[in-house]
Amino acid sequence: MTITHDTMEWWQQASTSTTFEAGTLKDKSNVIDTKRIFQSGSQRDDDTHKPLVNHLTAYVRLRFGYLLRIGANKYGKNNWQKGQPTEAALESMHRHLAKYELGDRSEDHLSAIIFNVQLIMKNEEQEGIKIDEYYKEQ
Repeated sequence: MTITHDTMEWWQQASTSTTFEAGTLKDKSNVIDTKRIFQSGSQRDDDTHKPLVNHLTAYVRLRFGYLLRIGANKYGKNNWQKGQPTEAALESMHRHLAKYELGDRSEDHLSAIIFNVQLIMKNEEQEGIKIDEYYKEQ
């Protein structure tokens, strides 16, 4: 049985007798395949456990993009991807956080914090930490 996300009946059933688990709905008596069915008839897998990358707001992406532009103009595009030690990123991140906490708005400290977190995550990627390492399905 295929369930559409467009029906209130599904939501009522899901909230009372089912739970999401690994991309399927588990009912007390059987397993129900969960798909999204669009008005056109096209189908896709359920997206319950996929990352919400589109929830990064345009405002945040643009502010961070400006910081990346400044760095690219100064050091060359993707210079940061050559690698920097996590310790250097942590030191910079803490400096930017302290300045922001003290009210310094002379530069975009919040975007600089994101940049340093990105450096650290890049190092973790190279160390083999998987993208979904810390994501545990609820």
